[in-house]
Amino acid sequence: MATHKGQEWECAAMQHLPDAVTISASHCGPCTSTEYLTENLMVTCSGNFSSAAFLCTVMALGVDNVMFSVDWPYESNVAAVEFLERQALSGQDLAKIAHLNAERVLRL
Repeated sequence: MATHKGQEWECAAMQHLPDAVTISASHCGPCTSTEYLTENLMVTCSGNFSSAAFLCTVMALGVDNVMFSVDWPYESNVAAVEFLERQALSGQDLAKIAHLNAERVLRL
């Protein structure tokens, strides 16, 4: 799980690791870089309230691999929630990022 600016790392990785790159992963055999990352990486938006980075991450990893978080006390909880609510997401996608993904991954 990547947090604290994980979105920026993910966008950079996806731009520099094209699907032409094949990764040999012992648990799944050969797969593309995109397949490997979407099966093995979760990111949060903690402390990074950039719509561009957020959208890049959702588009690169998919909504199922992004979780909402707040870097309190360094970031405002209210500002974080307002940021998430301003994103162009469907109700289901918003619910996934806001809590459903965390419930699934962390078995809450």
